[in-house]
Amino acid sequence: MKQRIRYWSCTRLADWIRGTAKPHSETAGGWRDWREDAKARNPLRFWLSEEFLDKAQDFVNWPMDRLHNLTYWINNRFVEQTHVCRTGLKKGEWHETGERMLHGLFNELVWFVSEQKSWMEYISHSDKYRHLPFWKTTWPFRHFTHFNYPELGLGYLEWEKGLAYNESWYGCPDRVFTDAEKANYPDYGQLTPQAKNATEIGELYDWWVNVRPKRPDPMDVGGWSAYCDYMRVRYGDAVLHEDRTDEDRAMSKQALDKTNEIEQAYDDEDTVMMKRLIEIRNSLWT
Repeated sequence: MKQRIRYWSCTRLADWIRGTAKPHSETAGGWRDWREDAKARNPLRFWLSEEFLDKAQDFVNWPMDRLHNLTYWINNRFVEQTHVCRTGLKKGEWHETGERMLHGLFNELVWFVSEQKSWMEYISHSDKYRHLPFWKTTWPFRHFTHFNYPELGLGYLEWEKGLAYNESWYGCPDRVFTDAEKANYPDYGQLTPQAKNATEIGELYDWWVNVRPKRPDPMDVGGWSAYCDYMRVRYGDAVLHEDRTDEDRAMSKQALDKTNEIEQAYDDEDTVMMKRLIEIRNSLWT
């Protein structure tokens, strides 16, 4: 079934044909029970409302579907380039495979938040973003340009972080459970997996965009830069290995060891964060 903004099988006409109203939202079990009940009431009317209307909509919308498919293909191929893993590294320079892997993974995360999550925020609260240019938000123009608004993506993550098991989650958005009813749902009030994933996505995004770029240079923190400056002042640019004193060698070893220690700590941190990103890879979809 194609993705549509509005399905004929979810209209009042479909409810009238079917003889029973389709819920606006339900749990997986709730949808299964509803389908079984609706089909048992009248199999023919159920088929007409659920299958025949979908096929009729596909037939009527066939030309527009082809046009939609073309615009999506152009967007995926030339604009979003969803077949490409972007690293964001400087072109023309040599980058080791491990570096490309790290930057590729996290830049895909940045793209996911700044473009995909931002679009989810827009379509969920479009009345708040009327100031955005129409060629960024209106079909088919939006398929030929990037929708890149990191602040919108972060806003959507903030909304997701607050999602908890409640009446809406259990298919009862129009009522408030009593304490007795809440006792039937052990998870009631707890954060949903979507909320937990949003928190993790937000933390990883913040680390890559704001925290990691501000890490001080290991050579500066470890003292290697200061040691090199000291040697240039003392010996000039033509210092030879045999000219160094035992004190010089001790300073060199101490600075180098400290620098290597910091570089290893940075590398270990990168590895930990990459693993965390891999753990939530299946939640990076909209």
